[in-house]
Amino acid sequence: MQVLSASAVWISGGIEIFNLWLRPNDIAIILVTAIPLALLVANTAKAMPTRILFMAIAGMFAFNILFTGSRNGMHQQSIVEV
Repeated sequence: MQVLSASAVWISGGIEIFNLWLRPNDIAIILVTAIPLALLVANTAKAMPTRILFMAIAGMFAFNILFTGSRNGMHQQSIVEV
């Protein structure tokens, strides 16, 4: 068991946050859901630094889906981003 933060603990095979067990597929679904929201904020922001920040966040979410090892997450990402 490895402590990631005050509320998140990495236990072999998933993350436990606030007594909620998140497996890699669950984490991938959360990231896939957050990508369009980050892109929406990036497209509606008026300030250029805000746009760049949220585009970077969306890219980081997309990149982190690779690290979950979730095939379902990769499939969902390809559908959402088309």
